[in-house]
Amino acid sequence: MKLFPNSYMPLLVMYLTREGKLKLECDVKDNSHGIIASVTKEKLTEFFSEGGPVIDASNIALPQGEGNVKKFLSQMQEAGFDLSVFNPYLYLCSCKFDNNLALAIDKDNNKSLCKVIEIIQKHEPDHKEEAAFWYMLYMIMQETETLYEKEYPEDPASESESSLADWANEFNRILQRILDFSGDKLWMQPIELTKLILSQRSGGSIYNPFAGVASYATQMLMPCGDDTYSFFLNCSIGNQYYAEEIDELTWAIGKLRLMALYSDSENYDLSDSADWRGGVAGNVLSTPPFSLSITNEYGKRELADHFVIRRGMDMLAKGGLLACVVPFSFLTRGDTADVRQMMVNTGWLESVVYLPSGIFSNTNINTAIIFIRKKVHDDVTFVDGTNCAIRRGKLNILEDEKLANLLHYRNYPDFFLYDSNFSMEDELTKSDFNKLKTHRSIEFIKEADYNLAPCEYFSDVIEPSKGFKLVRLGDIVSSSSLSAGISGKGFVVKPSLLSGDGFTTLNESDLKLEDYGKGFYQITSDVVFVSAGNKLRPTIFKYSGGDVVYRRDILYALVVNSDTVLPEYLVLELKKSYVLDQLRLKYSGSSMNHLSLNNLLSIYIQVPERDRQALKVENEIVEEQKLLHFARVEKELSELKDKHHDEYVKMLRQRKHRIQQVMNEFAPAFALLDKCREKNGGILRDDDIVAARTGETVRSYFHKLHTIMHKVEDLVTNFVDKENWGTPSIVNIDSYVDDIPQHHLSDKFDIQTHHDHDVYIEEEGETADLNDDRFVNINPDDLAIIFDNIIANASKWGFTETIRRDYRIRLDVSDAAIDGKSAVRVCVSNNGNPIHPSVDRKRFFDWGYGSGTGIGTWQLKNIVEHYGGSIKLNENPEETSGFVTEYEIVLPLAYED
Repeated sequence: MKLFPNSYMPLLVMYLTREGKLKLECDVKDNSHGIIASVTKEKLTEFFSEGGPVIDASNIALPQGEGNVKKFLSQMQEAGFDLSVFNPYLYLCSCKFDNNLALAIDKDNNKSLCKVIEIIQKHEPDHKEEAAFWYMLYMIMQETETLYEKEYPEDPASESESSLADWANEFNRILQRILDFSGDKLWMQPIELTKLILSQRSGGSIYNPFAGVASYATQMLMPCGDDTYSFFLNCSIGNQYYAEEIDELTWAIGKLRLMALYSDSENYDLSDSADWRGGVAGNVLSTPPFSLSITNEYGKRELADHFVIRRGMDMLAKGGLLACVVPFSFLTRGDTADVRQMMVNTGWLESVVYLPSGIFSNTNINTAIIFIRKKVHDDVTFVDGTNCAIRRGKLNILEDEKLANLLHYRNYPDFFLYDSNFSMEDELTKSDFNKLKTHRSIEFIKEADYNLAPCEYFSDVIEPSKGFKLVRLGDIVSSSSLSAGISGKGFVVKPSLLSGDGFTTLNESDLKLEDYGKGFYQITSDVVFVSAGNKLRPTIFKYSGGDVVYRRDILYALVVNSDTVLPEYLVLELKKSYVLDQLRLKYSGSSMNHLSLNNLLSIYIQVPERDRQALKVENEIVEEQKLLHFARVEKELSELKDKHHDEYVKMLRQRKHRIQQVMNEFAPAFALLDKCREKNGGILRDDDIVAARTGETVRSYFHKLHTIMHKVEDLVTNFVDKENWGTPSIVNIDSYVDDIPQHHLSDKFDIQTHHDHDVYIEEEGETADLNDDRFVNINPDDLAIIFDNIIANASKWGFTETIRRDYRIRLDVSDAAIDGKSAVRVCVSNNGNPIHPSVDRKRFFDWGYGSGTGIGTWQLKNIVEHYGGSIKLNENPEETSGFVTEYEIVLPLAYED
């Protein structure tokens, strides 16, 4: 059995559970193994988290009741099972379907279903997507009720339309989620696009070559809504739907979608559309895979979109509709010229709808719908739907009803037929109606050389500003087209070097000398480079005599007629919105957007007299520089904001760490009090000795707890105060160190102190008395943090053997010097575990580095250095006494008057 289930198993489980062909049963008597359905989603959700494999369902029994479930899960975790992804969905998905499901299925009467199970089961999962798959299932549980918990009628035919619609929508939603996470080439057509095409269909049968996951059929099977639009989409397909899909997995998912909507779908075949069904059909609907090449009936290679339209026109019944979704490139490609001529010359081409980019989850290219109806038309309707979409997440959602209305009405109507979802904001105004559609005669299209690209039919009239004239770009520039030969070595211009914003000039010094091959072109003069991709990014190149080459399929080198226009002025105009609006409908491409040279040269530029161009360039460069300056300032402010935020987060983490340090003092104190209570028969008296080693009493320990509580209260009160250091004061470091053992009482370790006066320091002509106490200028609370931190780390990480009773922390105070001036050295060492070899000593005091929070040692270094001192880590593995690890802290002395 595979531990990682197939991504498409949830769909199969949902369908089989709903049909009563798969049931969750309880069988836990005598420790036998089974699966129980009565555990609710709410009870299981708390045990569910992202990631991890699922346990074998055939070896697990799940007891009923929340308390038993928790106990059971605890036992399974102790046994080593990973229960991080635990719910009935996942159990079912991990079953061996050939054993578990075959018993519930009558193979003779369910041949299609058995075929679907066989195909889905053998589909190999992508183990790299495992965590994403579990997350997808988790989201299904969180966002919706699990479908097997719903009450479905025993007789599917009695199910209400609303529950069927809910079921179908849920099925499609989960399928889309699976496709998003699985990484397969399998994809589902946007529902809005399917609905738009179906709204235009004729009566009679439907033939659906390259059917994919049966989107057209499943949408027609959806229950009718109350609105007219939904009514027009709905029909009973019965024996009138014929479809073919050659990919096994795609077919299996499509078959399952149809069965889920109670369609036997006998005419949805696992077969090659290139064989073509033949006969007569009232509708031919298809969205063939973009750029797919097939072998046609003549044994020659042919692109699928060309094939569908060519063969589909032959099989249409009178008045029948052929609808095909194609990439923009189809509208202009040389290899589709014969089909475009056939569509136009027969008079059957009814309409062309240009679709927004980004409506498909698997590609971002521009697409269009070709509508062909077998009757003679006087003209062709062109609809610009490139902006008819609503952004939702990463996708554009097609406004299908708006486009359906544009197709349905030749002139602006008194009311719209398709208006189920219209709001005042979405409603088509008369100006938008006329702007988004146009009609062109057959003769007009022929004169355009059968070019169906939108730029031929939706060219906005540009009103030039006063003192300007409109000039076609092709009239003021020429394209450099000198071939660089088969191969060579030269300075290569790449799209990544072109300017995105601002005004920059490219020189040969900006280029790399590289080998180049076939397909490169040379330049021999100054040019303006533009990209053939999504953005022009116009950039002036100053030629200085070198061998400069570029690839003409991705870049265009424009030689500017400087007698008419300045190159600098042209670059600025090519970035203007009125130019970008002209280009919007000129891109094509089957895999990514591409701008042809002819389309680029066909745009218009506003040009003033030449003597005004230099002044305009100068003014606009100043404006661009201002904008760039503001952009830089905005970026710097944003970075400063991020920096302050990071510092604030660090400060909060540091203070949280400090509170945890203080809270850690509660545990040993309570532990000792508890031992004392047990020893004295459950009674605590003030004078009872709690720690025999130190002689501390119950009274002193409660006083210590009271002190700790006040300390925590102060820290919490000031938790979000602005970071600042405490006010320094003169502190007797020798006396302070002597008091430390009294503040850190523990039965786990002892603290010893030692003072040396071995160093004689002269300070500004004065002699320090070697027997005097030493004073430092530091805030006492900050000083406490230093020693509390070191002692807490020693207790937590160094003193781990509970049977040892000889753990010691040693504080040695001695004289030192900093830059020739008097200082005091405090060395804190312990005889516990040495620091692990894997710890990077160079990063020991870095923020966030360490076994715990990684803040403590960073905090030590910050405090010590703030008061003019230094701290370092010393290690002496040869030390026989066991005091291997030592913090050496040096602080400058401060003498009192």
